[in-house]
Amino acid sequence: MRRILILWLWLIVSPVCAASVENLMENLRFYNATITDGVVTQITADSMTDMKWKLQIFYNNNKHQPFGDMSYDGIVMFVDNRLGFISFTVTMPDDLEDLAYFRFGLNGKEIDTLVVFDIKNVVPNTTYTLQWRVLNNTQGLVSWDDMRLVHCGAGYTLELGDTNCSRPCENQTVVGGHIPADIARVYEPGICTYTPSNLVCDDGYKKIDAACERLCAAEISSLHFGNNSIPLYDRKIGTPVLCVQYNGKICYGRLALGKNTGLNVELNGAVYHLID
Repeated sequence: MRRILILWLWLIVSPVCAASVENLMENLRFYNATITDGVVTQITADSMTDMKWKLQIFYNNNKHQPFGDMSYDGIVMFVDNRLGFISFTVTMPDDLEDLAYFRFGLNGKEIDTLVVFDIKNVVPNTTYTLQWRVLNNTQGLVSWDDMRLVHCGAGYTLELGDTNCSRPCENQTVVGGHIPADIARVYEPGICTYTPSNLVCDDGYKKIDAACERLCAAEISSLHFGNNSIPLYDRKIGTPVLCVQYNGKICYGRLALGKNTGLNVELNGAVYHLID
């Protein structure tokens, strides 16, 4: 069908790594709808019961499916009856030298409800996300807003309802543990950051300064003195250290200068005590 409607549209494109935003309020066309404050509302209902969304690309030539003096390709068509944000990804075709415009909206049996917008700077073989928010899904009252075409940099995606591309921040793996990211997601072009003092050690390791030290693996991981428990480690940490042999393996306890409750060790005229 050839009925078209206008819509506020944002485009975020980049052939390299960072997203950019361009207001596309020029040369927009519409039909079978009204638009108020950026909300498009359908005028005439169609007998189609499902919401069948489609995206088509039109060319100033006749190399594709005929459309008067032009031609078009049907890139995407799918059914989604949900309210709220909807999105899909599409990879632009190679043949864009004769690009005229894009057409997007609802496919109908008697009448389509379609947005027509001009985009001159899309990049061939590049993946974009088209997102919009459905406010009403009843034929004759169909409405939506907040529509945008987005290209995200490598590693970034557009989450439903978001206005910018973002990426999740995973834990940073270290020996014997991990450092949680400072925030769950970061928006392009930001990067994930980590605070070393937030280090979390795995079972069998203990945090000492900014590292996870492995506990003794000789079926003994600590010494007990009354109510005190002092860990033993798989390697020497500092000097001097207390050596404990068990089952043919040597484990090591950390020592600090000075006398304390628990186990004290005299070495070369100085007194040391066990520490965590």
